[in-house]
Amino acid sequence: MKYGYRPALGALFFLALVACKGTGSVTTERDRLLYEAVEERLSAWQESSSERPTQAALSELRQITLEYDSANIAEADRPKFKALEERLQSLKARYLDGAAPETHSGGATSIASVRELLLTQPTRYPVYLYAGDTLSLQAQSEEVVQLSLLNYDKRQTMHHWSGRTVEQSIIIPHEAIYLVEVSPTASRQYVGLQLSYRSTQHSHPRVKQAKKVGKKGDFLASSEESLKTKAVFEEPRKITLRGQLKAAFSGHYRSIITVAVPPKTQALLYSLRISSNERTESSDGTFPERLQTSYSKHKVFGLTLYEREGGRGRNSLVNLILGDTRPPREEDAYCNFYVFKSRSDAKRWQDGTAGGANFSYDVDQSQQGTQSCNGRLIPAKGQSNVYLGFENERFRYDTYIWLEVVSLSETTSYTTPIYSINKR
Repeated sequence: MKYGYRPALGALFFLALVACKGTGSVTTERDRLLYEAVEERLSAWQESSSERPTQAALSELRQITLEYDSANIAEADRPKFKALEERLQSLKARYLDGAAPETHSGGATSIASVRELLLTQPTRYPVYLYAGDTLSLQAQSEEVVQLSLLNYDKRQTMHHWSGRTVEQSIIIPHEAIYLVEVSPTASRQYVGLQLSYRSTQHSHPRVKQAKKVGKKGDFLASSEESLKTKAVFEEPRKITLRGQLKAAFSGHYRSIITVAVPPKTQALLYSLRISSNERTESSDGTFPERLQTSYSKHKVFGLTLYEREGGRGRNSLVNLILGDTRPPREEDAYCNFYVFKSRSDAKRWQDGTAGGANFSYDVDQSQQGTQSCNGRLIPAKGQSNVYLGFENERFRYDTYIWLEVVSLSETTSYTTPIYSINKR
């Protein structure tokens, strides 16, 4: 006869165990519930089991215990507690005494016990088990829940179950690190979960968990979207713009810098330092490093990595990065800054020859009279080059500009969990 019992009994048994213990000659509520749960569970086991119980039935019988303090039991209730205890011991002696290899001493050790676990993604519970240990799994949910047992040392899945109620007992065949993986079938799902094991061993090593960078296809590898930054220039581009009076004799008051857009770039981030002094600052050339430091810091605190649509809200990580790395305004030097998407437009603007006024530029991203600042450009999809135009409107004074550009792209990275135990 197939073994099984009503799920409600398991839940009642669990609630009984965690209820507060009372004192005195009156039977406590905790002990009353315990008696009723054990009596029902034992009766269900006897009704469901044949003369030759299955391994799952024997494992379940091992887990049925009646632990109480007779001092907390009323005098009138003690005979029935004693009778139930003798009945349980008699069944165990009958069916378990001859099953020496599967006999487990001591109580069950809990791995996890949660009445309402909110699952939004697969959750794993690692445990080190010896050959012959009995692993028990119970899960209840209004939606179908999926449970898997994995042998981490062999990198393989041993068992897989699914259903609104899952109750299983497994005899562990090999000593190893095992993972119980619980996976939801809905985006948000509550699951009641109880995981425990019984063992003949007195102690089990604790399992440590870490992560390492992995690749697609690795065992248990998971993917996540992250940001990748890359310097476009090997070193800052320095531009000298003559005052318009001096430019009439030598030099230029306009200049174009061509920025090659790396593949898969979502945005270009730039640092612009404008000065009337030709002196180079120690901060020049460190823009990519400052971005990477800021990105890592904010990623730890769980802020949004990147607004895919190029959003400019105050919660955008890009805005936080640019704000954190903004250079100090050391003086009132300024210039006009134009962004061109077309090479021909950029050339007509730079040449300033006949017909040179017939050009178009990106009004949204260009700035007139800008001082030192950080910013970002959002190239159009498929854009291979962006042309940045700088113009000195001042009549007498030269302007010096240091430009650094970093590309920002989304990338998929993979991490792999690593489980290990302390050396014994």
